[in-house]
Amino acid sequence: SKPNKDGSKFFDLYSLDLIKEEEEQLTESLRLFSPVYDEENDQIIAINTYDGTSNLVVGNRDFSEYNILTKFENGMQIYSVCLYKGNYLIDAVTNHERDLYIIDSQTGDITEFKKEPWDLRDPKYVNNTVIYSDDKDGIYNLFIENNEKSGYITDLKGGAFKPDISKEGKIVFSIFKDGGYKLALLNN
Repeated sequence: SKPNKDGSKFFDLYSLDLIKEEEEQLTESLRLFSPVYDEENDQIIAINTYDGTSNLVVGNRDFSEYNILTKFENGMQIYSVCLYKGNYLIDAVTNHERDLYIIDSQTGDITEFKKEPWDLRDPKYVNNTVIYSDDKDGIYNLFIENNEKSGYITDLKGGAFKPDISKEGKIVFSIFKDGGYKLALLNN
């Protein structure tokens, strides 16, 4: 958004009508990023950072009503959020590495989902499958887990980030290659 009257810049949420090509600003000066729309509950979940700590904010579709779900005050940094079996799956840093946690959608309580001595980031959950970036070997590659399989699905030199899965099982992600980021698609 444009700077406010004091010159401060904030991240605000917007909605975009793709048919009318019209944009509507939903929030003002709330410092929100990485929004996720929960279609089932008609809610928007976003990350708010204030005074060095991140928290999850949940609002209605136009964000005219919202509440801060988590009450972290420990310097936790949340980087992404996705829907997970009625709750929220996040990647966050509490001390050094990024790990995966579940946030209870009703209470805001946090539990470990997966914690390793290396970074885990960018989780996505679709069709009973979790996929995320994992840098166990020093380069981020995609790791997938479901009832049928568990393991790496990429082996790249530059790194794989921000995966998403279509209903058909195609995986799109950001790849670092030749000094920049590009989009990549796994069909199978």
